[in-house]
Amino acid sequence: MRSAVPGSTLTTEPVGEIAITDGNGHFLFGVADGSYTLEQTDPTLAPICPAVQPVPFTVSGDQQTIDLANGSTVPVDLPSISPACIQTWVPNILRRIRPQPLAADKRAVGTHRAIGPDLDLPRCECGTDLRCRSDTHLGPVGLGEFRDADPIDVQVPVGTPLGLVLYTTAGLSNPLAESTLLNNTADEQNIVVGSYDPNDKRAVTSTRASEDLYYIDQDQWIDYTIRFQNTGTFPAEFVVITDTIAPELDMLSFEQGAASHPFSVSFKPGRVIEWRFDDIQLPDSASNEPGSHGLVKFRMRPKLPLLPGTVIENTANIYFDFNPPVITEPSALVAEFSTGVGTHSSEAMLISPNPTTTGFHVSLSGQRTAQLGLRDLHGRVVRVVSVPNERIWVDTAGLASGTYIVEAMSTSGSTFRSVVHIINP
Repeated sequence: MRSAVPGSTLTTEPVGEIAITDGNGHFLFGVADGSYTLEQTDPTLAPICPAVQPVPFTVSGDQQTIDLANGSTVPVDLPSISPACIQTWVPNILRRIRPQPLAADKRAVGTHRAIGPDLDLPRCECGTDLRCRSDTHLGPVGLGEFRDADPIDVQVPVGTPLGLVLYTTAGLSNPLAESTLLNNTADEQNIVVGSYDPNDKRAVTSTRASEDLYYIDQDQWIDYTIRFQNTGTFPAEFVVITDTIAPELDMLSFEQGAASHPFSVSFKPGRVIEWRFDDIQLPDSASNEPGSHGLVKFRMRPKLPLLPGTVIENTANIYFDFNPPVITEPSALVAEFSTGVGTHSSEAMLISPNPTTTGFHVSLSGQRTAQLGLRDLHGRVVRVVSVPNERIWVDTAGLASGTYIVEAMSTSGSTFRSVVHIINP
């Protein structure tokens, strides 16, 4: 089956299967013999041939090919999807500087080709404020096409303090008129850290207000970044990442973002998204530490209505060649409103250590705690803790490993929520 638009989602009924077109606009459904319908879900696409959707088709012991031709309901648009910083790390043991590859991408959506867009990427010049700029010209961009800029090596000085937030901004310019210019820039925040797990999954909401809370009345998207590193002793010929998408997320809202290496993406049964980095030849960290890293980014919208207290949790599986998967720690966001009771940022609730194996301390910044409870992801209260003073210890003995919601009410009546990851040995 073929479509003119890459990265577009389609549905087949009555089986309810969802597919995404590859870089050439091809898609594939595996179904049993029977009668079905096929429909594109992108509201910006106007069916031309066939002119009416859903498109009926029948499978009877042979492969059926369906070609879709589309126009566009919107003028040309060239959005910038968040720049991808592989990592921000200051070595505090080896005392050396590591180059940091950066990447970004852009996509044209419309009936015309976007000619000659320019992409700005940051390049650190080792100034104390780490401000810098780099310009890249990538040439014509086709309808629905993703284009990655060549990675740029940047250096974070060894003296950069841990905890410093670095801002990366990608901006696009296009000589053609666009439907909107509001999406021509994208930014990302990265915190300078010391040692860290090189394989992880990070979730950031569209307002960038929190990495723990999704503000129902302000946020629209969740941007995910899956990072991986080959810490073995030989280059990895291929890397496969699978992610079972949480039921609270809308599969049809999936948008592919930047990646560190060429890849293919597909939807699998059971709400699984698979990224394949074939022939990546990813060096091992011992022979080429900077080159041993990689990442992939994507974004999705939650299903509506989204109730306060809902936890959106995802975990990625990373396969290096034929080895067992490396399973990331869960990325979890708690849905909340940004105004009124129960909307305080989780930054005001201090939890340490997190993740934990035996228990954790809880304190509210500048406030006294009146009540404290712990809920599992099904909403059940699994622990209630007395509040003897401002800093509280929560014993996790007997609790299963997983992600839990910490709820605290201050003496002033304000409610705070955050998440804690419990790992029982």
